[in-house]
Amino acid sequence: MVSIIPITKEQFTTISKSCVPLNIISLISSVISCLTFGFIQMYYPNLADRVSFRLTFAALFCDIGYSSHLLIVLSWNNTPGFLCGYTIWAIVFFGLSSLFFIVCIALNLHIIFINEYKSRYNFEKYYFIISFTLALILSILPVMGNMYGYDGPEASCWYRDSGQENNIIWQWITLFGWIDASILYCAIIVIMVIIKLRSVTKNVDDVFSSFPTSQLSGYPALINKNVISSVVRRVVWYPVVPLIAQFCNSFVETYAYVNRVVYYPLFLLCYVGMSLQGTKYFTYKTVHILLLLLFI
Repeated sequence: MVSIIPITKEQFTTISKSCVPLNIISLISSVISCLTFGFIQMYYPNLADRVSFRLTFAALFCDIGYSSHLLIVLSWNNTPGFLCGYTIWAIVFFGLSSLFFIVCIALNLHIIFINEYKSRYNFEKYYFIISFTLALILSILPVMGNMYGYDGPEASCWYRDSGQENNIIWQWITLFGWIDASILYCAIIVIMVIIKLRSVTKNVDDVFSSFPTSQLSGYPALINKNVISSVVRRVVWYPVVPLIAQFCNSFVETYAYVNRVVYYPLFLLCYVGMSLQGTKYFTYKTVHILLLLLFI
């Protein structure tokens, strides 16, 4: 086994002290979002009757599970054993579940808005089934390969043997590859939505330009440009959040494999990004809530 320069226990302790407050903020943000969505469900059921609303609600529960288990890793004195392996399985499972639910929101936008499929609810149950099942399978595979546990080079619980070939293969097959594919798909959807919105706006402008202004004064605009701007700001979060939250994670592991060192500054950024996932999703979901309350 080729040696790798690890981080020290003292360095991980510093990371923990820095990231625990961020993770607590992230957890509180997810809980607040969840309660707010519950409030809308109770008092504004018509606004809550949307596929994207229910998918976002599911992602919120996953964010709570993700932040809770990450908090255990950061605040607990990591030692080999069942709890070490379980917390990493939970982090991978809840992280992938949240990501896949967001991807399904983008997929639903692709089907309903871009492809103009008329039946809005036909695919909803499949979104939940596929997201949950795929996240469960991907998170269990490393359990079968005995990959979750105490990782010496990183002085914490993660995929074991960082810097080794089997470690990087397992991480890319069961985690990073799916994250990157999801980011790429969401980015493509953002571009397609922007193109579609511009096309629709142009068509409406062409129709209205063919009539005298006096004939249009009594009719509302079919497409409100402020609404379009709000929709674009909302969908652009789809790829941005997982990119910020998870990019450093994949980069630090790949860097360790290539350069034979767990680079401390990158490792710190990795945990900062992971700790802030719920906060960044809170920002996106707050935009979602505001759009709902504005009947957009």
